[in-house]
Amino acid sequence: MNKILSAPLFGLLCAALLLTGCAASEKKQTLDNAPLLTAVISEATQLKEAVTLLEKKDNRRAMRAFLELKEHATDEKIRAEALLGAAVALQRLGNISGAIGTLMPAPAEALSETDARHQALVGELYLRSRAYGTAKYWLQEALEFKALPVAPWVATAHFNLGKAQIALDDPEDAIIAFAAAAKTFAKLGNPTAAEISASAARRLKSIEKLSVEKK
Repeated sequence: MNKILSAPLFGLLCAALLLTGCAASEKKQTLDNAPLLTAVISEATQLKEAVTLLEKKDNRRAMRAFLELKEHATDEKIRAEALLGAAVALQRLGNISGAIGTLMPAPAEALSETDARHQALVGELYLRSRAYGTAKYWLQEALEFKALPVAPWVATAHFNLGKAQIALDDPEDAIIAFAAAAKTFAKLGNPTAAEISASAARRLKSIEKLSVEKK
């Protein structure tokens, strides 16, 4: 189950590596904006270091590092990733309401994958708060992103949506969500998570079938 819930951290790590690589590539191409590029590279490195703290479960230091980047980074993408990182750290510290507060207001529409991940994390946090209707809303918004990739956060969002729909007594849509999670996890090469999701869908189908037969 832990593998299913590690998607926010995985997304942050990928973003940190990508931003570090992009910044270094830009610096090689031009020296016209050398001070700005140096700052962006430094910020990308700081983001990667903050994610490393999160990986090591040094959540308090990670939170401070992310919040510092969120306030002072010059690069918009790095600020957006730092915001997500701060929310994950706060969640791990047991401050779910603080994590939600950090992420709100969330993007009304996902114009980028980062926006969609933002929405998905908001949905996961509301799910943990047992605000199932709100969780369902934000998870569905995230999954409506037009360029939806095959990524851990997408599989996790489907899985969390299924859990929210079960809580809202909507087994038919929960079956669809769990099936989507299983399919995505399988594509990602995560057979354990895929089987957990598929098993949840099968159990719901069995329960639904029994319910129909009793009527």
